[in-house]
Amino acid sequence: MDKKVNRIPWVELEKKYVKKFLNNKGNIVQPLRMALDALLIQKKYGFSDEETIMQIQENPYLQPFI
Repeated sequence: MDKKVNRIPWVELEKKYVKKFLNNKGNIVQPLRMALDALLIQKKYGFSDEETIMQIQENPYLQPFI
């Protein structure tokens, strides 16, 4: 695994991230790294939100990034 990835305090960031999305409907927040990876894919290819989801679901070459 990349040494830079190990420097990031993922557990602490995840705890703060989840607190931002608390709701009473019982919806589950996607993991922080999944959200960040999807955002990187979206920005790299210029996809809309809907296109990003569709592309990740339909293209196996994008899935390892998530």
